[in-house]
Order: sequence, then structure tokens, then C-alpha cells
Amino acid sequence: ADTAEVGAYAVAYLDVLGTAQRLEKLEGLTLESEIKPGTKDHELLMETVLPVVAYRELLNRYFEGFRQSQGLDSLQPERREKMRAIAESCIQNYGFSDSLYAVARFASQDDWFTPSVGMFTILFGSCLAMAISLSQKCPLRGGIDVGKGVTLPGNENFSNALVRALKLERHIAGHPRIVIGDSMYRLLETIANLGYTEGDGKRAVDTARRAKRFITEDDSDGRYILDYLGQGFRDHVGPGYFADVIQPAHNFVLAEHARLLKERDVKLAPRYGEVKRYFEKRLPLWRE
Repeated sequence: ADTAEVGAYAVAYLDVLGTAQRLEKLEGLTLESEIKPGTKDHELLMETVLPVVAYRELLNRYFEGFRQSQGLDSLQPERREKMRAIAESCIQNYGFSDSLYAVARFASQDDWFTPSVGMFTILFGSCLAMAISLSQKCPLRGGIDVGKGVTLPGNENFSNALVRALKLERHIAGHPRIVIGDSMYRLLETIANLGYTEGDGKRAVDTARRAKRFITEDDSDGRYILDYLGQGFRDHVGPGYFADVIQPAHNFVLAEHARLLKERDVKLAPRYGEVKRYFEKRLPLWRE
């Protein structure tokens, strides 16, 4: 307990949907059980685990890229140390079974620059993960929120931010979407309206305003959700992203919705209907 670091955090908790159902299809274990390549169980395990590993690697590359992109060598020594602290402490990425979560630790307020960078980074990384998950036919569901807690030895996060994010994923999201906690949205709104006009204060305000553009309100239930097809995300990706990711993701949503309707799945068909409706509202932004 003496080595625990107390602080504030933003946490994204993401769950790969359908993995539990696939794992339940594995045959019962016997003393003679052996999972050999080419067997049904081996293929099922690989189909289940590979997407989870891919998402972890995606987030690792993104967060490592963020740390490497700060251009520290060109900064003055004092500024360099501040940005290094932000880059190194901002993001930790974890995995547990079919879930993954990212933690941004607010190392210091710095006129709210550190929290703004952490929230922006987690929101943008979650946009990447969500869009790619749909394009790969392995959708995510998740929650993102802020709160207080401690970092235990081994960088283990123990916070109400993680609890809140988990509750949003388990009890609120309902279908492939990532719900943003009210506490996080209010914090971004507060920072965006601080009125700083110079230094790290202005950088905090500008970053919080850009981070807010990754969030929209779901008109089906009034919840704040990750706007992974919105203009804010659209402005940060390259010209080939629509053909490579967004169009395959849309194709999957259409096919999955049609399949569930055909199967008369009264639970999941309406949920994918909501995802389809979100795509239809946002696709014009990508076709301009």
C-alpha cells in the first residue's frame, strides 16, 4: 500500500462481443482431450482469440505512437520534462480474457493540460478500435469514464473510473457502441470553457474542445456515446480510411442486421438496427 499512487484517471473498458458464446461451443474436457491444429476446437479457439489479440496490438501501437510523436528533442529542457511525463504516464493498456481497457493517469493538473491530453488520447484510440472491430466482424461494446483511485504495483488500476466504465459497458451500452460517462463529459466541458488564452491552459482548452468532438448524444436514449463516425474522428484519419475500414464496417452491420431479422432474433435485431441507423446518419460525412 505504501507504493500505491493515488490520483485521478480516465478509463476505457472494451469488451469483444460474442467470444463467450464461441468458447461455450468447445467440446467437453476429458483425460484424452488434445487440441490439435486442424481440429474444430483449434479453429474455434483461433477464431476467438485472434481478434482480441489484434485489438490489444492495435491499441499498443497507437499509444506507443502517441508517446513517440511528442517531438521531445526539439523542446526546451523544462518543457521537455513536462511533455515526457505526460507521454509516459498518460496511457497504460491492459487485457483480461476477451476484454481490454486503457487507463490515462492525470499525473498533474498543469492547468488541466494533462487530463485533456489523456481523455483525447483514450477517446481517439477507442474510435480506432470501434471502427476496426466492426470492419473485422468482431464488434466491441464499451464504456469510458473518469474517477479517482490508485495505481498499484505492476501498474494495476484500482479506481471508481474502472468500475464506472465497466458498468456502462455491462448495463447501459446494450449493443455495439461505447457509452461515455456523464462525469467525463462534464469534465471535458468544464476544461473547454475555462477561458485560458495562453500556455498550457490554452492547450488544455483546445485539446478538450477537440476531444468533445469525439462524443455525441444518442437520440435513442439520451446517453453520451463515442462518435466513431463523426466529423471529429473523420478529420484525423487519412483519405483511404473509408474504403479500408468504414465501408467494410457498414457492410458487416447491414449483413448482421439482415441475418438477425431473418432469424427473428427479437433481442439482437433491434440492437443492430440502432447501429445501422447510426451509420446511415454519419455516412454522408465520409462521402463528401
